[in-house]
Amino acid sequence: MKSRLIQVLGDKVMIKIGNIYFEYEKRKYAAMKKDFDDLLFDVYRVLSSRDEVREKNRDIFTHVRVDEF
Repeated sequence: MKSRLIQVLGDKVMIKIGNIYFEYEKRKYAAMKKDFDDLLFDVYRVLSSRDEVREKNRDIFTHVRVDEF
């Protein structure tokens, strides 16, 4: 019984977190803002889809350090 209660409460919490995140993304998009993961994804998208950009920067940037703190 206790295990099922924890699962149900956990499911409700995850649904609430999902709703909050969806609202955050919606407001961020409406305000034309980006957060850190958007910036990382944009770099990945450009480098994976544009050969000329990837080749031009290959020898310039050999590593990327990510620090979100």
